[in-house]
Amino acid sequence: MAISSALILVVGVLIRPQPENADPGSIRTPSEIARLERLTQRRSVEDFAEYFAYVAGLVEESVLLLDASGHTGLIWESDSVLTAARRGTFPAVDRTVLGGDQLELAAEIAGPHLPYVLLRTPVDVIPSQRVPVRFYSPGSWLVAVWRTPEGSMRYATGHLLGIAERSCSGIDVTEALTNFNVRTLIPGSGLFDLDGNLVAVALACETETIAVDADALAAAIRPGDSPAARLVKRHGMRVDTATRRELTYFQRRDGVIVRELWSDYGAYHAGLLPGDFILSIDGQDVETVADLERLTLPVSGEMIELDVWRAGRRREFLLPARFTPAAASSPHGFVGREDGLPIVRTDNGSLAERAGARAGDRLIAVNQTRPQSFAEVDRAFAGAPGGLVHLVFERYGRLWGTLAERP
Repeated sequence: MAISSALILVVGVLIRPQPENADPGSIRTPSEIARLERLTQRRSVEDFAEYFAYVAGLVEESVLLLDASGHTGLIWESDSVLTAARRGTFPAVDRTVLGGDQLELAAEIAGPHLPYVLLRTPVDVIPSQRVPVRFYSPGSWLVAVWRTPEGSMRYATGHLLGIAERSCSGIDVTEALTNFNVRTLIPGSGLFDLDGNLVAVALACETETIAVDADALAAAIRPGDSPAARLVKRHGMRVDTATRRELTYFQRRDGVIVRELWSDYGAYHAGLLPGDFILSIDGQDVETVADLERLTLPVSGEMIELDVWRAGRRREFLLPARFTPAAASSPHGFVGREDGLPIVRTDNGSLAERAGARAGDRLIAVNQTRPQSFAEVDRAFAGAPGGLVHLVFERYGRLWGTLAERP
């Protein structure tokens, strides 16, 4: 029995697992573990930084410096460049370097109240793919890319926080909300996703810079190639078929009415006003909006004769056949236009507020005459048949008319 017990003990000792020799280098103290975590995080950050630089490099050729305006321009379509508007008249021609060549870009759409400017390129270019901002979830990475005044490329990174609908001087836009300090970006900067797709553009919205959804902006810029759309681009004049209420007020049976004007464009300098009815062009009668297509066709003369119905009688105006917006301002950027009565504020619930006026606007015309004081406005309402008065306002270079009704 004793011998058997001894043999069992000896065998147990022989087959017992032996402890491995501990490697002093494999023992991690808390401080070493924390240091390794920091190194890993640093490596991850460095990897991100390298990738952001890679994304900026992907879009570098589509981000341009515009010399005359000092803005960044983005290749928008195969024949155009987009940038942000500026205070005052945008230059009729800007310059950039594209493919190593110095090019001149003619301003195609540059309304004084628009947040954007579209410039025509003389060569074919390759635009970045545009993706609607609504396709991205909050927290998605974005890379803002722009050009410095010296022409070098810069970029910054941030996140998308969401979207919001807002109005910029009467133009509806979709704002991309981000954690960028968008105000510090060069106007015209592009915000791209990590695949190099254009998501938003930094544009001037009245008194601040915001990031505007590029895809929604594309739809707003190209509303179509109708005669009415070409008329806006050529002469800064928006027209429409008059409503029954307008026909009654202006004592017309039918006709085409001027709805909107852009200051510093040909129709504005010709002396037209919202509320005018266009009766004929160079002696040819105008009955529909399509008849105004003649205003967008090439002409041999310098002036186009318009017959217009205003304030109960026919009048003649001369519309410049070819008009350069830059001609309306001095080369130093001074714009001397001070038409109308400045509106300091509008009272809550007042007729002015209901008519759409707000602080900073100018009252240009009352019943198609230019007032010298607000007392004239009061007299116009006091003597208005049916309590209706036609008012014309200006905001950021956009003139529009409305029928306002006395309470």
